[in-house]
Amino acid sequence: MAVILVGATFVGSMDTVWAGTVTPAHRRAIVWDQNAAQPVVLERGAEMGRFNMGSTVILLFARDRVRWSDVLCPGQAVRVGERIGSTLAG
Repeated sequence: MAVILVGATFVGSMDTVWAGTVTPAHRRAIVWDQNAAQPVVLERGAEMGRFNMGSTVILLFARDRVRWSDVLCPGQAVRVGERIGSTLAG
């Protein structure tokens, strides 16, 4: 699984549970060590972070590993905690 956090033009920063606040370099904020030796491990359903002013998250999974919810449709808003699918055994 891969998670891609995409900040929009006016997103001031993102907060992650593993690195704190992450902002563009010109703001001279905390630098996120992308080469850290420890993998990020989160409990199922745990918060991983948030955008400060909103943006987009892209989730990538291997083929046939996820069954997406039948109620999802393009352009639909998803709220925090809302189920969007489930993993398949494999």
